[in-house]
Amino acid sequence: MNGAAFFDVDGTLIEKPSLECRFFRRLRHEGKISATNCIAWLREAVRLAPNGLTNVLQGNKAYLRGIRATGLRAYRAASGAPFFPEAAERVARHASNGERIVLVSGTPEFLAAEVANGLQRELMKRNLMVEIHVCATRLEEKAGVGQGRCWDSRCSRSEGNRCLVVCGEMEIKSGAVCRVWG
Repeated sequence: MNGAAFFDVDGTLIEKPSLECRFFRRLRHEGKISATNCIAWLREAVRLAPNGLTNVLQGNKAYLRGIRATGLRAYRAASGAPFFPEAAERVARHASNGERIVLVSGTPEFLAAEVANGLQRELMKRNLMVEIHVCATRLEEKAGVGQGRCWDSRCSRSEGNRCLVVCGEMEIKSGAVCRVWG
């Protein structure tokens, strides 16, 4: 590997609205979001508010509490999200240079993984076979049911910043070059 290229998903690779907004809308359309979920989200928003609006918007996954993770058609929210044409081209250029491709996002990991799968299909059209790594929000589940909490700290930009620090360390140790888009 010659290095790594890090791409933010929402607004850099995928057009707005964000993946999580698309997912929320699909869940509502499917009737999976109840009044109880909304109240749980509001309660968590009040708890997170002293840490700032960003924490409320990015770290609050309480609306997913009690939703069964398997078999949701809403997972397809990511597969219908259009890539910016120049973004797919930029990823292809980095991949053809032998650079590792890493998607960094505050969106739930399973949605970012769907974007990675779509991006891999785009790259295959260009005869590029690459593994795409995902650094995104892991959600806590018990017996396949969402708990409305993050499993780890990937809900905030700090996790994306940690990925970049690791990349910087790799660059210093190996002479590899890291590029960040988004």
